[in-house]
Formats: sequence, structure tokens, C-alpha cells
Amino acid sequence: MDKKETIKVGISVGDINGIGIEIILKTFEDKRMLDFCTPVIYASKKLISDHKAKLNINTPVHSIRDARNIIPNKLNLINIWQEDVPVSFGEATKTGGTYAFKSLEAVVKDLKKGNLDVML
Repeated sequence: MDKKETIKVGISVGDINGIGIEIILKTFEDKRMLDFCTPVIYASKKLISDHKAKLNINTPVHSIRDARNIIPNKLNLINIWQEDVPVSFGEATKTGGTYAFKSLEAVVKDLKKGNLDVML
């Protein structure tokens, strides 16, 4: 890794009904965080958009097709599911667990391929 390259961090969103997505978005509201790492969220574009709207967060998120196309200095998003998933903020649901697992599984897959340096 040269001096200009940052660590590529794959981020699993955890329970889609929990505070994980809010924490991710609020963390990267501060652009200085992008000086230390290049984050990649594994979720769906619609889910992230819904959370942003509900929480009134304007953090820009850049969609990419796969981890080989990570863009430095941006909060990247790999859309790993297309379906509209119901969110029940603050409730533990089977659906929340199912999609948390999908997110985690996709991050691990890219980590094993060497497309990421670490996962969160």
C-alpha cells in the first residue's frame, strides 16, 4: 500500500432495524474520515436511502457494482439485494437477521478474494 492509498474497509450493516446504518452514515458525514480509509457498505441502495430520509442524514453514498471498482475518498455502496425490505426500527425481527447475514456474508466473500483489507 503506497502513501496515497487508504485501507479498504468492508462494512456489514448489521441488523437493518438497528442503529448500525445510522452510525455508518454519521461517521462518514465527517469527510476527514475518508483520509484514513475507503469504506464500502454492503446493503441495498433503497435501504440506505430509506434510512437517510428517516434520519434526515445527507451523507453522500456512491454506488458501485463490486469491490474491484472501489472509489477512494467516497463512501461506497455495493447493492447486494434488490428487493424492498421492510424496516421496523428498534425491533428484532427474523427479516432483520436475514439481511444482516446477507451483508456479512458478502463482506466476508470480498475479504477472502482480497478486494478489501479489513471488515467491520
